[in-house]
Amino acid sequence: MLLDPGSEGSLVSEACVQRLGLKRSHANFKVLGLSAVDAGRTRGFVRIKMSSFYHQKEVFDIEGYVLNKLTAAIPSSTINLEDLKHLRTLQLADPTFSMSNHVDLILGADYIFSMLFPGQIPE
Repeated sequence: MLLDPGSEGSLVSEACVQRLGLKRSHANFKVLGLSAVDAGRTRGFVRIKMSSFYHQKEVFDIEGYVLNKLTAAIPSSTINLEDLKHLRTLQLADPTFSMSNHVDLILGADYIFSMLFPGQIPE
């Protein structure tokens, strides 16, 4: 999942919808990305219940528009963890953040702020 407060809405990859067997509702409109680049048309609308791996009692209902592909793999190349020694003692939401991988969910401004917890370390 990628947190993107600049995104007006939340998006889910088609691969994620297929993998989870999510039921989709009709939604078909053009999505514009950075610099108003055409990111494609939505392939429906899904509802997802999700929770943190570490705080499973806190459940969030997320609604997102389905797109074929959300981003390129992020990060674009593997990050050397030796350069990030200051993060070693932190419990991260994604312990494999340094490895390049696909993004299945972009959580936009419609949900991102309701999911922020006290005690998070800002950039």
